[in-house]
Amino acid sequence: MILARAPAVRPLASAGSLPEALEDVTQAGRVAREYLGRVQTECAPAGGGRGRPRAGGRLHEAVDRLVRFLFASASAHFMSASRA
Repeated sequence: MILARAPAVRPLASAGSLPEALEDVTQAGRVAREYLGRVQTECAPAGGGRGRPRAGGRLHEAVDRLVRFLFASASAHFMSASRA
């Protein structure tokens, strides 16, 4: 079946918990691991059964946010290191 538009996806509660960027890559890694743990917990299906169809879209959005955060943090770290 082809959909005319993607179904509406309610964002995860933890989706907005990432900062813009961190210059300290060690701290950024810790923040990313904690964020991913929260996202996995939120996306886990209740009762160990199969996930709801919309959980995939929610996970995709959360991982997209994580990649943007990691890229911004790596860029900020590189820029601060190149100024030194």
